[in-house]
Amino acid sequence: MYSWLFPLFGKKLEILLISGNTFDGNLSDFLNTLSTSATTLQTLDASNNQFTGSLSYEIQNFSFMTTLNLSLNQLNGTISDKLWQLPNLQRLYLSFNNISGKLSKSLSNHELDIVDLSFNCFYGPIPAFPARINFLDLSRNKFHGGLSFLCQLYENLEFLDLSRNTITGQLPDCFRNLTYLKVLNLGHNNLSGRIPPSIGYLGQLETLCLYNNSFSGELPLTLKNCTKLSLLDLDLSLNNLHGTIPPCVNNFTSMVRKGTFLEQNKHHYRSTIDSLNFVDNTYIDHLLIEWQGKVNEFSSILGLLKAIDLSSNNLTGQIPNEVTNLHGLLVLDLSNNSLVGEIPRNIGHMTELLTLNLSRNMFSGEMPTSMSDMHSLNDLDVSFNNLSGRVPTSTQLQSFEPTRFTGNAGLCGLPTTKKCPEDEYLGVPHDVKSGSDGYSTDELQRWFYVGGATGFATGFWIVCSVLLLNRQGRRAFFHFHDSVKDWVYVTMVVFIAKWRRVARA
Repeated sequence: MYSWLFPLFGKKLEILLISGNTFDGNLSDFLNTLSTSATTLQTLDASNNQFTGSLSYEIQNFSFMTTLNLSLNQLNGTISDKLWQLPNLQRLYLSFNNISGKLSKSLSNHELDIVDLSFNCFYGPIPAFPARINFLDLSRNKFHGGLSFLCQLYENLEFLDLSRNTITGQLPDCFRNLTYLKVLNLGHNNLSGRIPPSIGYLGQLETLCLYNNSFSGELPLTLKNCTKLSLLDLDLSLNNLHGTIPPCVNNFTSMVRKGTFLEQNKHHYRSTIDSLNFVDNTYIDHLLIEWQGKVNEFSSILGLLKAIDLSSNNLTGQIPNEVTNLHGLLVLDLSNNSLVGEIPRNIGHMTELLTLNLSRNMFSGEMPTSMSDMHSLNDLDVSFNNLSGRVPTSTQLQSFEPTRFTGNAGLCGLPTTKKCPEDEYLGVPHDVKSGSDGYSTDELQRWFYVGGATGFATGFWIVCSVLLLNRQGRRAFFHFHDSVKDWVYVTMVVFIAKWRRVARA
């Protein structure tokens, strides 16, 4: 069905880009027809189409092929071994299909730079890959076995994503070989054991995601050497880690700096064609991240994320004060641990924080007054601790649901359901029903009455003193009264109208 198309290109066709179209039919038929006209084809990008079938033996006809992109199609079945025999293949993209089968054990003999097989049904142990590989994404498959292949000399590897498989065993203590690694995502597997100290050799690491495994032991102090962590920086949630949070977290200098790094997850490197020719390549990191209870994929905006997630472990001790130096941090989740002590007094200096979750620990003392300065917060949870005292007053803190503060017997003041003792003494009304702007209707009423009563008492005695002791003052007062009477009337009418709109909202 494609015989009319390819003769138009002639025998010298080297690059064919047809991605993002509606080409359909069996992939074998397409490749068979293409091979009759494009014997020198080097790059084929047929991604994001509707091809079906499998990648069969017809691929052997493209001995000059360096780049093959068939992602986002409807391919199934297994891959022909002929694919792994292409002598010049460097970049292979087959993600988002339904391809199954095991990977060839002869992969290490290739010159592959990039391999993206994510979102398929590959299974079996992961074989050794070429030592020169830069990018390896095998996420969302059914690979099992261990990670011994990582101890091969992958000195060029920059991106490694093996998340969402059924990989078991421990992390091998050979990270010193991966000195250029920038992204390491092993989340949601069945890995166990300790995190080896050699992880500190990953001096270029920007993203570390090990969540939802069974890691145990303490956080290695060598993490302080990973100073470039800056994307979804440190996700070790849903493990069995214990011990304390090391104070060296402020070594993560990319989290200390405020601002975003939109180009941080775009990487450039050069691959070799022959001894005289090079090709400039670019890839953008993409990760599936579980954040705020949802799994989302981040790619182009991954550089916006700067987060620490140590939730659902067995961590003890206090939050080190050094954490508050991470002024650029956007997410801090320490929930569901056994942390104790007070919330650091200077936590309000982390003004960039969007999410702060300290729930289900054993924190005590009062919430720091500096938290009133955290105007960017859109998700706060300090529930089920031993906090006490009044919730600091700010528009942001009073806007959260009362459930975000429950389980703290001594905590009082809005938006909690408990009055503070001084409120009881003054007879101040207390209602947690929120208006549209985060303040409760009764809170507006309270401040209106308190402010009005205070102002009236002060003004009354000043005026009485002036009228009783000063004749000229009496004359000035009544003249002033006549001149502002109408203004006061109009002002009060406008104020009452606004107050009623808030109450109705």
